[in-house]
Formats: sequence, C-alpha cells, structure tokens
Amino acid sequence: MAIGYFSWDIRTTLFSKNYRLEPLGWQKIGRELPTDGEIIALTHDYGRELQYYAWTSPRIWPYVADLSLSMQRNQNLNAKVDQVKLYNDMFASLTQGCRYFLVDLFGELDAQPLLKSRLYDHYPIYKQGDGYVIFDLSKPH
Repeated sequence: MAIGYFSWDIRTTLFSKNYRLEPLGWQKIGRELPTDGEIIALTHDYGRELQYYAWTSPRIWPYVADLSLSMQRNQNLNAKVDQVKLYNDMFASLTQGCRYFLVDLFGELDAQPLLKSRLYDHYPIYKQGDGYVIFDLSKPH
C-alpha cells in the first residue's frame, strides 16, 4: 500500500506541470532581443533556456546567493566595507561593453534593490513584454 501511495504521489507531481509551452516563451524572448549590442541578463538558470531555445548567450548577472558569497569572500573582517561602492564597482565591471540588460527573473530583481533602482531610475526601457523587460544601457538618464 505504501509503495502504491508514493508511486501515485510521484506520478501526480510529474504530470501536474505542463512545460510544453515553455520553449515558445523563450523563443519569443529570443526574437525580441536586440542584435546591435551585447546583452547582460538576470535570467532563469543562468541563461541556459536562452542558450538552448533562443540561440543566444548573454553575459549573466549574478543571483543574490552569488553576490553574497562574493562579498563575503572579498570582505575584510577587520574593516567595514562600503556595500554601495562595492556594488557600483561590480555593476560597472559586469556591464562594461554591454548595451542591453535583460530581466526575466523578477523575484531575483526584487531581492537586489540596488540593481532594481539603478535600472529603473537610470536607464530607459528598450522593450517590455510578457515576463521580461530590456533596458538600454547606452542611454542613461
């Protein structure tokens, strides 16, 4: 009886989600991406879906967990680190040479308020669609 219960639970879990339309969404984003400049992206699974379905390989913006590990690694325990300066330096370094910033992982963007405010306050939206926004980094305001 226990084997039957767990087997049914696994089957129900596997069939409860339908991922058949997911490739179409990634292909649509791929068609919307500009081709006249390099792109940095805050995207799902470090951009693997974009690589596979949209045939594009943007530079990847780190997730909160990645940033936390990086800051811990670079932090001197005896000195107070200016987090905003560290973030600004990192933003300049990671976006150097990039013309566009793609965001399709909005929960992660909300978890990075410095990035969110910088993008929305200083850069115009190039294109926006269902589940994504592209900022134009070449036209700061």
